[in-house]
Amino acid sequence: MKGQCWIDGEEIIFYIAINRRRKRTALAIRDDLSVEIRSPSPLSRETAVSLLKAEACWIRKARMRKEEILEKTPVQEYEDGATIPFQGCLLTIRHTRTGNGYFAYIAGNELYLSLPQGRDAVDERERIVQAVIRCYSSAILPFAEEVAGRTAEAIGVPIPRIRFGYQKRRFGSCTQKNGIILNIRLALAPPVYLEYTIVHEVCHLREAHHQKQFWELVESVLPEYRTFHANLQKEGMRYAL
Repeated sequence: MKGQCWIDGEEIIFYIAINRRRKRTALAIRDDLSVEIRSPSPLSRETAVSLLKAEACWIRKARMRKEEILEKTPVQEYEDGATIPFQGCLLTIRHTRTGNGYFAYIAGNELYLSLPQGRDAVDERERIVQAVIRCYSSAILPFAEEVAGRTAEAIGVPIPRIRFGYQKRRFGSCTQKNGIILNIRLALAPPVYLEYTIVHEVCHLREAHHQKQFWELVESVLPEYRTFHANLQKEGMRYAL
C-alpha cells in the first residue's frame, strides 16, 4: 500500500510492507526518501499516518542522514578505462565490440565489457549493469557455495541453494524453500563481507530471529562477526553498480 501525508509542512510518501514474521512495526527510509512502514499485520491509512506523525522527529533526522549518504555515494562509470570495484580491489574496464549482445567477463585485473557496434556506454547503462551482475554472480558463486556448504554442515542444516539479486536495502535474505538470496553489492566489497552475510543467512535457517541464540550461533561459526556486521551496516550500501 502506498500513501502520502503532510507532516510539519513537508510531503511524506509512505509504503506499508506486510511481513507476518515480524514481531513489531518499524520504520525505514528508502533511497527515494519515502518512508517504509514494516508491519506484521495490515494497517489502515489513518493508523499509518498517526504512526508517522508520532515519529516525525526521527523521520526528519533519518531522511537527512540518508540524503548525506546518497550524496557521498559515487556513481559508477562504465566508460573504457574507468575502474570498478570487485572483491575489494579495482578492475579496469575495457570495451570490446563483438556481436550484438551485452556481456562482461573478468581477465586478470580487467573487466571486459562487450557492447554492440554503435552503442554508447552512457546510453546503455542498464543493460551494462545487468551484464556486470551476471558476470559478478558467476565469479563469486563458487566461493559463496563453499561458505554456505561448510556453514550448513557446521550447524546441522541442509545446504541452501544460492541466488543473487540487486536489492536496495538487504544484503541477504532466506527463502521458504531452503534458499538464500545475496545482494550482488557484496561482490564489490572485500570477501569477508560476503562470507559474513552467508554465515548470517545460513544461521537463519536454524534460528529465524535475531535473538541471543541466533547471534551465539553466528559467533560459533564466525567469532569476529561483530566487526563485519558493524562495517557492513555502516558502509555497505555505498557499493553500487
